Amino acid sequence: MELEQARKRAEELRVVIERNNRLYYDQDAPELEDFEYDALTRELKALEAEFPQLVTANSPTQKVGGTPSGRFAKVTHAVKMESLLDAFSYDELRDFDRRVREAGIEPEYVVEIKIDGLSCSLEYENGVLVRASTRGDGVVGEDVTANVKAIKRIPKTLKNAPEYLEVRGEVYMPHDAFQHLCAEQELQGAAPFKNPRNAAAGSLRQKDSKITGSRGLSIFVFNVQQVRGRELTSHAESLDYLKSLGLPVSPRYHIVHDIEDAIAEIEQIGQNRAALDFDMDGAVIKVNNFAQRELLGSTNKFPRWAIAFKYPPEVKETTLRSIEVGVGRTGVLTPTACFDPVFLAGTTVSRATLHNEDFIRQLGLCIGDTIQVRKAGDIIPEVIGVTRHEPDAQPYQMPEFCPSCGAPAVHLEDEAALRCVNPECPAQALRNIIHFASRDAMDIDGLGTMVATQLVDKGLVHSAADLYDLTIEQLLTLEKFKEKSANNLLQAIEASKQNNLDKLVFAFGIRNIGDKAAALLAEHFGSLQAIREATEEQIGEIDGFGGVMAQSVTEFFAKDGTTDLVHRLADAGVNMQWKGEPKGDKLTGKTLVVTGTLETLSRSEAEALIVKNGGKASGSVSKKTAYVVAATTGEASYLVVANSLDEGTVSTQGNGTEVIGGTYWVYKGLDYVFALVYNKGGAGTGASYYLGADGKMKEKYTYTYNRITSYGTWGDKVVTVSTGDSKITDEDQNVAQALLFNYLDATDGSQEEGTLLAENYLGNGEKVSWAGLVEANNKIYTSVIPMGMSKYGIKKWPEAVTDQELVTKTDGGSGSGAYTAGVIPSTQYPDNAYVAIYSGTNFNETPVIAKTDKIGYACGRMRSQYYQTIWAADNGDVYVFSPGYGRTAVSSSDLKKVTGQKPSGAMRIKAGATDFDPDYYVNFEEIGTKHPIFRCWHISEDYFLLQLYKKGAEDMINGGTSADVSELAVFKAEDQTIMPVTGLPADGKFGGEPYGEKGYAYMAVTVTTGEKPAFYKIDAKTGKAVKGLTVEADAITTIGKMEYLSK
Repeated sequence: MELEQARKRAEELRVVIERNNRLYYDQDAPELEDFEYDALTRELKALEAEFPQLVTANSPTQKVGGTPSGRFAKVTHAVKMESLLDAFSYDELRDFDRRVREAGIEPEYVVEIKIDGLSCSLEYENGVLVRASTRGDGVVGEDVTANVKAIKRIPKTLKNAPEYLEVRGEVYMPHDAFQHLCAEQELQGAAPFKNPRNAAAGSLRQKDSKITGSRGLSIFVFNVQQVRGRELTSHAESLDYLKSLGLPVSPRYHIVHDIEDAIAEIEQIGQNRAALDFDMDGAVIKVNNFAQRELLGSTNKFPRWAIAFKYPPEVKETTLRSIEVGVGRTGVLTPTACFDPVFLAGTTVSRATLHNEDFIRQLGLCIGDTIQVRKAGDIIPEVIGVTRHEPDAQPYQMPEFCPSCGAPAVHLEDEAALRCVNPECPAQALRNIIHFASRDAMDIDGLGTMVATQLVDKGLVHSAADLYDLTIEQLLTLEKFKEKSANNLLQAIEASKQNNLDKLVFAFGIRNIGDKAAALLAEHFGSLQAIREATEEQIGEIDGFGGVMAQSVTEFFAKDGTTDLVHRLADAGVNMQWKGEPKGDKLTGKTLVVTGTLETLSRSEAEALIVKNGGKASGSVSKKTAYVVAATTGEASYLVVANSLDEGTVSTQGNGTEVIGGTYWVYKGLDYVFALVYNKGGAGTGASYYLGADGKMKEKYTYTYNRITSYGTWGDKVVTVSTGDSKITDEDQNVAQALLFNYLDATDGSQEEGTLLAENYLGNGEKVSWAGLVEANNKIYTSVIPMGMSKYGIKKWPEAVTDQELVTKTDGGSGSGAYTAGVIPSTQYPDNAYVAIYSGTNFNETPVIAKTDKIGYACGRMRSQYYQTIWAADNGDVYVFSPGYGRTAVSSSDLKKVTGQKPSGAMRIKAGATDFDPDYYVNFEEIGTKHPIFRCWHISEDYFLLQLYKKGAEDMINGGTSADVSELAVFKAEDQTIMPVTGLPADGKFGGEPYGEKGYAYMAVTVTTGEKPAFYKIDAKTGKAVKGLTVEADAITTIGKMEYLSK
């Protein structure tokens, strides 16, 4: 081939491969089969090998995976998630072995199954799952933590785990879950996923984690990416270790000592693939010894110590004998190929779906053709091509009329499928009856799937209207029906006649109209007749309705079959009027209290008028309150309501409401509690809950926001704070760091974002973060934490560098302590504390900065988390507590730091002041037990609860995250005295934030002796703790007080 021909062909191949990459990685819907994609990729590699001048940096042969879509927050992988070199013959495996041995290595190999799913990283800190991310392009992936936490088979906690563990695995969908999902999609009229891999990827990347959790996903972990706190020397050892922690590892992995044994194992895996309950797309050979892997290294795309073998697809030829057309429950006409039986992937098959008319036309199918058949993902038989037509064969034509009822078959707009739109089509009757009787529709108790199936099969019911003509004699012919059950069903059918109009509209099963849209239609128009007569334009005027929804409504009521159905239901006495007046929106979102005597209205009339205008009426300002406990049982999180914290027992089972697993809980006044989930390095997720009148916690709104490093409240909003990249760069493309805010509105579920430049915030050239937000004195106070200088900061304010030796020469560190060359990774001012004071409604104004050099920066620390240590007393005085963490910044041989000297202490900003009180200073290492603080909280008045380093400052400085912080004390700020807390269990571990009320602090305590966790009531004046409310759960995290609300 000439160079110009090769160039043209390479460009063609890149276009096709890149398109399929986008479809595969971003939309989970590839057009090419794996073997077709692999063949094109091999052809492109061969061209680039023959003509090296054709290789470009953007060629798909030079890249891994796909680009993150933007649907989820991006995650930069600390360890690159590499792809594997593919082999398609045993000789290629032998060449791999030869290259390993030529590097001077005598290898031992591990052979394992290659799962066909979506590659995913899981990160655990001290055994707790903190982040999950997809591979993406190998360097940057997507944060899918919330979705992964919804997958039941992925452990959220590990027993006896190391300090930090990152593993890589393959999220997959088992065959039974895939078949169940396809059946559900067909029932709902949606196009089913083509194979389990696409289904797994599409399910993992859902916006709603509840959908992900419902799809039956699982994972096989196959690699340790990073580990701290455990030494591992080989791959097989690491898999055994991961298995001992409770992680599901590769289902089959064998150690072999030469390449021929490896090939024999691959052959054995291939022979057994039909018996697996999941998809596989090959087998992998890996060098077992980690030290040998280090010597072999990687190319820019593949590791040199591993290779993936791809099995050739099994394709059989057979003869197409006929095409049967069935009618699905949504009216879709589905063609099925019937052919001479062939043995494929372990079973004999003789039928395969042909999808739709377009698919048949593309293949040019004719009866009698010789066709190629295979199993997609070794599960679903499919026709992939035609190798020979019979002489004079005519292309197959789909029927023009429904084979079930004879009604015309039509193409709806933008649909490839033919559809029967007759609502009384027998083939659709069962689905329609089941939906009509369902709880959110007409709510006919006792009319489930089994009963509906019998009614349709016996010819007793053809449409929903027939339900109202049923007799007891007919029902007694059904299996397992006696006189009582028959009478109960007839009574339920009769009662359904009085349902409100919205339930009837939803029961019709109009495409694109759910229960909420049905309620809007019913309330807006007031009667079924008005809805039937409405135009698309009139329907489109309803808030929340789009053109597609309006068109679905008008098309449904324009059909002859619908007219007959409506008339029969009306004759049966089914209600077709909206019971209630349409609501206005003048008072939407407002609660009005009606008290006293009104001149022109009674109280009930006034309350009705409020409701009519969209408001909420309340008869009293005071409301009943209860305590709401956040607790966990197993992998599930709950909110539990309790009437007292002083005594008794409550359980997550029975009276607990399952909720998302909040890392932090923020009680917004008495109305809402927010669960904020810290997703390490990526987007956070959250939800708000309220206490319903029935005593159960109910979800109000859900939120997605930047990851959290701190949080607090401001007015009606909960505010999350984090640091991240801004959109500002210098001429060297160094990116300035920003403070990223999310304002989560508690009243209407809205959220806003804000940014503020974090660079040089304090005027000293350093970037900053915040720790805690305190509302007091009509102001917001936040502790500002200096964090060193970025490349951007050093270039823009070089004079702010106090010592050039502080600037890093190479990359280093790990986890939250990782850094790159050319930065100052820790602050030059560890012995100063800063507080920013804001007076407006957001952070765009210029704050007042209060500064002191009597204490170091004020925050608790746990890796990348900044715990609040700034609190307001009841009189408005703001107390600022410092653990003295500047002393932990110790220089090493390759990294110089400024080490702080200030001990743990506290300062005060008096109410109304904007600077530190010069006459107030407390050194905690000179009073009480003389121990530094770890965290602290306000109780009431000027009492604060302190969590201390039990073994003193030395353990704080050297102990890291393993330091003992099991000591509590009460600090009376005005008197500068400390009272140790007594009466706590010796083996107790503390939950999240305590709750303070009337001079007492309630701290959640979990013990290791087998007893259930409990709250301990701590007297602020004496420090004495007594056991209070016990919670039947594995652990409790926090507590707050809430009012009973109706919405």
